[in-house]
Amino acid sequence: MVDGIFMLGEAKKEGRLGGDTTEEEKNIRKYGSLAEALSAERLLFATIDEKWADTTVERAERLLKDHDVECEFVARDVLGYL
Repeated sequence: MVDGIFMLGEAKKEGRLGGDTTEEEKNIRKYGSLAEALSAERLLFATIDEKWADTTVERAERLLKDHDVECEFVARDVLGYL
């Protein structure tokens, strides 16, 4: 809970949510279903990589658009890693 918003978070070493497209889509759907089941308002994905893969962000936005959940991606600069 942050500022009254219930969020779920996932931290990854690399800026992807799966090893390949199939695994990534499966994981994104899982996060969406979990957020709905728990009535989470936001999904926060963090990585210590320099940035999230553009394909990962686009895929998540596409697959989560029908879920009532905001999606946020942060990388190492926001986390304080240089």
